[in-house]
Parts: sequence; C-alpha cells; structure tokens
Amino acid sequence: MRHLFGAQLKKKSVVEEDRADLLGHGGKSETSERYCEPHEIAALYEFVQEVASRDGSVGAS
Repeated sequence: MRHLFGAQLKKKSVVEEDRADLLGHGGKSETSERYCEPHEIAALYEFVQEVASRDGSVGAS
C-alpha cells in the first residue's frame, strides 16, 4: 500500500521531499532533518486529495 501511494505521488509530480514527508521518511541528511521543516500539512493534504481523486481508492470527499 505504501509503495503504491508513493508511486502515485510521484506520478502526480509531487517533489521527493514532500513524498518523503507523506510517507514518514526522515531527511536525506542530518542537516536537512535538523534545519528543514516539513511541508505544511494543508499542502500535503492537497497532494493526498489529488492522488485520491485520480485513483478513487482512497476515501476522497
């Protein structure tokens, strides 16, 4: 399920950093993990809704 979701995000051209945030992955380096804040939850929610509306398998409202 997680791999499928990641693949769908990539198809939607969601940038790698935002995909990592949505999938619960840490930063690529200690610097990015320490000094870069995750994307705002509202923007991440929009990415999820895009995937859900296209795929129809996630309960989009």
